[in-house]
Amino acid sequence: IEGGQAVVGWDLDGDGLADISPPDQPTPDDRLLPNFQAVPFNGFGRVRIEFDPSMILPDGIMLPLTAEPVPASYQEGKL
Repeated sequence: IEGGQAVVGWDLDGDGLADISPPDQPTPDDRLLPNFQAVPFNGFGRVRIEFDPSMILPDGIMLPLTAEPVPASYQEGKL
């Protein structure tokens, strides 16, 4: 919580991505950086992954991500 709003972390370099995530906290010196800002929590999202055989797989995902299996939710074929 930062200023009464839930945050996912703190951005030190102004790129909009959290460089420090809870439970770690920014230091007083971090807060003096010119681009320091809290990154607000805007709610949970949903990611839909669809296979495209013509594309290469990514090297990774640049944001923190947690995947939780949903029993009986897997389907093959078109919806």
